[in-house]
Order: sequence, then structure tokens, then C-alpha cells
Amino acid sequence: MDDSYEEKRRYPREPADFSVQCTVKSPIPVRLKMGNLALPAVICDIGEGGVGVLSEFKIPEKTVLSLNFTVTNDFTPNSECRECRSRDFIIESQVCYCLPVEGGNYRLGVKFLEISPADRAFIADYVTIKSANRTLQPPNTGLE
Repeated sequence: MDDSYEEKRRYPREPADFSVQCTVKSPIPVRLKMGNLALPAVICDIGEGGVGVLSEFKIPEKTVLSLNFTVTNDFTPNSECRECRSRDFIIESQVCYCLPVEGGNYRLGVKFLEISPADRAFIADYVTIKSANRTLQPPNTGLE
């Protein structure tokens, strides 16, 4: 994206690296013939309101997706409790934009359409803890 991009997100996002499975729900573009095809993709950032997704497929704006992914928060104070630090998500979402990126892939901006308050809170905690942890890391000077 160029420098003129204006941030329009309602919730802050943090870099992420999760696998995600996208299932196209609607509209189903006839020329793509995607139907209920499961598409492999990677979440590159996450926030309470949505995710950034890298995909091999060009998915049109306004396409409704079902996102299936797991978030693991290794920095939570209750790290011994699996339910406290890891959660599986299946969230109905919508593509806001689809931009070509290097390697013939696409970067999708995806907003959550339906997310429970508990799921939103889990993601908010993940973002807050990861952001705090990232700011505590010493800069990599390459002198080690």
C-alpha cells in the first residue's frame, strides 16, 4: 500500500501468523466457481473487528466468508490453562478489500460480521498482551 493510505479501522491490530480456512458463503461468483470450496490462507494481522489475510485467491469485496482459525496467546498470565490461552474461532466475516501483493497472492481486509462478546474480548486481550510484550522487547541491533 502507498503512503496515502488512511487508517479506517475501529480497533487496533497486531501482527499475527495463524493459519486460517476461508469458506466462501456469499455471494458466490459464478465465473470463479468457488461454491463451498475451502481456501487455505494466512492471517497476517488481527484485531477485535477483523483480520488481514494473505490468500492465493482473488476474492471480491463484499464476499461473505466463514473464517475458521485458532488463536494461541502464550503470554497470558494463565498460560497453564489451555482454555485461557487458546481458542478456536468460526466467524462470519466480509471482505472489505482485496489487493494484489508479491508472489501472485492477495491481501484481504476482512471485517467480522458476527462475533460473540467473549470471542471479541479474547482477541482484544491477545492484541493488548502482544502489543505490550512487543514494546518490552529490546531492539534487534544485529550486534549479538
